[in-house]
Amino acid sequence: MKIYPVSLGCPKNQSVLEERLDMLRSMGHEIVSDPAIADVAIVNTCTFIAPATVESVETTVSLKEQYPHLKVVFTGCVVQRYGKEAIHKEIPEVDIILDPDNLEEWNDIFLQFPRGEELDADEYPRIPFTLTFPYAYVYIAKGCSSSCSYCTIPSFKGPQRSIDIDVIVNKVKKLENAGYKEVVLVAQDVAAYGIETGKKKLPELLKALHDNTKEVLFRLLYLNPKYFRNDLMKQISVFDRLVPYFDVPVQHLHTDVLKLMNRGYGYHEIESILDSVYQYWKDPAIRTTLMVGFPGETEEHFYFMKERITTLPFDWIGVFQFVPEEGTTAYDMPQISDDIKQRRHDELVDVVSKYVDKRAMRWVGKNSQAIVTEVISRDSGEVLDIGYPMFCAPEIDKIIEITNGDVGDIGQVVDVYIEDYRDDVYVARIR
Repeated sequence: MKIYPVSLGCPKNQSVLEERLDMLRSMGHEIVSDPAIADVAIVNTCTFIAPATVESVETTVSLKEQYPHLKVVFTGCVVQRYGKEAIHKEIPEVDIILDPDNLEEWNDIFLQFPRGEELDADEYPRIPFTLTFPYAYVYIAKGCSSSCSYCTIPSFKGPQRSIDIDVIVNKVKKLENAGYKEVVLVAQDVAAYGIETGKKKLPELLKALHDNTKEVLFRLLYLNPKYFRNDLMKQISVFDRLVPYFDVPVQHLHTDVLKLMNRGYGYHEIESILDSVYQYWKDPAIRTTLMVGFPGETEEHFYFMKERITTLPFDWIGVFQFVPEEGTTAYDMPQISDDIKQRRHDELVDVVSKYVDKRAMRWVGKNSQAIVTEVISRDSGEVLDIGYPMFCAPEIDKIIEITNGDVGDIGQVVDVYIEDYRDDVYVARIR
């Protein structure tokens, strides 16, 4: 059976799907990148906010319309949030609905499909299946134990349950042996890894990963400022293969709004966190996201954020509008009108985009490392290497073009000199 996967939403969602695809591949099924030749399409859905749910449904319907021969499997967060009965009723295009965490159900369903020869676990080099190379996402915890007033995730994902260190280490070792250069550790909150045991265990995890691997690099995504504090930074700063890139989603800057969001910190804590990052790492890259239009956000709150954001050392900044989600505290609060939310969004994006471009120039004229993800051969015979610099996260931030020749295969880590930055692209040459 040929299977075409579609993964929507965050990298953690993708990592979960990759594990299911790995299981299906070991059963004798084939993973393909063209829906026209596939027998089954698996749509891995997202429901973080309402537009993500809409995208999940529209993607499913579109697939069935374009490729009516496909048997469509619907999985992911929409299933966990709304349940099978509601999905069957609302989306008749779906043939099969699977809970992403119910491995027995996945096994039972796909045993019914025609399969090739099952892979011999003793003879087959168990390389985890991923949708990316030369980097891979590895999720380190399920669920979330925070109680942000706008978020539905804990209601259907449950409280945080950290994956055992041995399980994570084993997967990462296999990825490194297969030639992967970077592992991106993901969870709803990476900084809270192990917190359900009463202890932050991220330093313990990173030590185990460093002790059991040789060269692979590690990156952390989704560090809630509630837990990403000085004590944790001090402990993890000793690991030399930890990329000094930190995704710290503050969501807002004004303390009053952060209290309404139930985020567990205020503006001065944000300043302290950023100071600590610069204390422990030289020239780090820091990413964040900002939300506008949260219930209770006044013009004063908004302009505070608009003015202060350009005084803080964030390099990459995402901006989005608040979307009320039924079942959350924020859903029942007095809402801000859509036109005000749109106006604030546009104003902040204008400020942020200029600031990000200004910050982006600080790497021009410096040495860095980059990972090659694509090699392009032009008609002229010239070879152009495309990748991402280490101060950018793959797929999320900016790319880099290496102009002075072919460095070899995809997956090479190269030393480069950054010559320019234009149109969201860094231009560099090999040192």
